[in-house]
Amino acid sequence: MAHLLKASPASSLTSGILLALLLGMGLAFSRTVRIYTLLSLPSAFTSKGRYALSLLVMVFILAGPVKNFEKNELALSAALTCGQDMIGNITKAALKQAASPAVGEANVLFLPRVFTWYSVVFQRSTKSVTRFIAVVFIQQC
Repeated sequence: MAHLLKASPASSLTSGILLALLLGMGLAFSRTVRIYTLLSLPSAFTSKGRYALSLLVMVFILAGPVKNFEKNELALSAALTCGQDMIGNITKAALKQAASPAVGEANVLFLPRVFTWYSVVFQRSTKSVTRFIAVVFIQQC
């Protein structure tokens, strides 16, 4: 559970040792802690206690896949944003070049290269997004 809280191993170890010491000292030296512990133990074996324990187990079971889904969703949105930014930049450059007056043969030679490059980048980005979706949603089921 410590990895879901993004806690370092040192802080997890420190907090675990501190909690064990406090509980151990309380059980060893405090009559009140022993009484509360002994009075609360039977409630864990009732139907409500079993329900609470099964709910805790379900939280632990579902925490990993939910975290993985969140990570995959962030990666997908980053990939889509990058592809859209690239396509937008290429389109701006192509439109700027097309709107400028045709001076010499440089513009005539440049525009077909821009549109060819635009189509190649678009095909690559759609292939990478398709591959990413296939890996995330199809192969992990």
